[in-house]
Amino acid sequence: MTREIILEQANRLASGQLSLGQVLGIPVEQVLGLARVVGGLKAAGRDEDARVFLDGLLALYPQEPRLLALQKALANARKPASQPADLPTPGA
Repeated sequence: MTREIILEQANRLASGQLSLGQVLGIPVEQVLGLARVVGGLKAAGRDEDARVFLDGLLALYPQEPRLLALQKALANARKPASQPADLPTPGA
């Protein structure tokens, strides 16, 4: 990658025209597939791990509606670990 392309992508990333996932070449479908792990972590009572994992995915695609919906559902989930909350399945 040339210096000019790197600077152009950095400027587009900074202005919100590109997401980090796009710059890195990670398809949104792949990120949504990985987001399925969040429900499993939540179901296993690993709420903090689920939040951190989702935060990492949101760093790649911060405006992805399905990830934002999952984040909202995770934040609203108040059930104890023995009764995991029903989380939406991204990409479904």
